[in-house]
Amino acid sequence: MKSNSSKPQSQGSTWLKLEEAAAYLQVPKSTIYQLTHHGKIEFHKLGNRLRFRKEELDDYLVRKSQRVVKNSFIHQKHASKR
Repeated sequence: MKSNSSKPQSQGSTWLKLEEAAAYLQVPKSTIYQLTHHGKIEFHKLGNRLRFRKEELDDYLVRKSQRVVKNSFIHQKHASKR
């Protein structure tokens, strides 16, 4: 039986519109466009509209935060050798 819902379905995934993705990441819509253009976040096209899976945005946040932690650790380690 097919669902009549207009929302994409993927085993309980939460799908967000562009505006919702920007609000979720707390960035302007233009930043979302830049992130998609540079391949930093995954997106899906539904017709001519972009859709984002909340789980994929969470993955982006984890990757982004790990970079900061790694860089901070490297700087601390480098500074202690001086």
